[in-house]
Amino acid sequence: AEVIRKYAQSGAKIFVNGMLMDLKESLDMAARKGANILFFNPTHGAAEDFAESALGFLTGRSAMSTRLGKLLTQVRVDLTGYSQGTIISSNAMMYAGLHGGAVAGSEFVPIGKAVGMGRLWIASQMSGVTVTYTTGQTKFFDAIRIISSELNPFGYVQGIVGLGTGIGLKRHWSY
Repeated sequence: AEVIRKYAQSGAKIFVNGMLMDLKESLDMAARKGANILFFNPTHGAAEDFAESALGFLTGRSAMSTRLGKLLTQVRVDLTGYSQGTIISSNAMMYAGLHGGAVAGSEFVPIGKAVGMGRLWIASQMSGVTVTYTTGQTKFFDAIRIISSELNPFGYVQGIVGLGTGIGLKRHWSY
């Protein structure tokens, strides 16, 4: 309720962090991306974070995406999601779409995206949120390309090479 009161006129700039990020790393990245609100998804270790990401990706739901989706229906939001945060954000957009749509003018910027462009397009169409792609949003040889490349064989190869050589993990953490 406080977020709605505070940002009802100006809109909120929200950042959703990725897996394995502690609070300090998440706050630092949120600040670099110009966010004034961090929707913090706490880490519980690699295995648990991966399971949580996979479950959110497959089911399209989580408690965090539901809370964020409700907010999208009440306040204009400039949303940035990083890695697992792109899963949470796309699920929130779908939630908003099923509950009347997002407030007009809301935008989403995916970084190091763990969801493909097809899923983001569907979420955007459902919710009315504009998805903005920026240069460098998913880097060459980023290991995340294994799951976010959809039907692009070149993307899969980049992800596999990046993961196999270790380059991809360094690339993914360098946003």
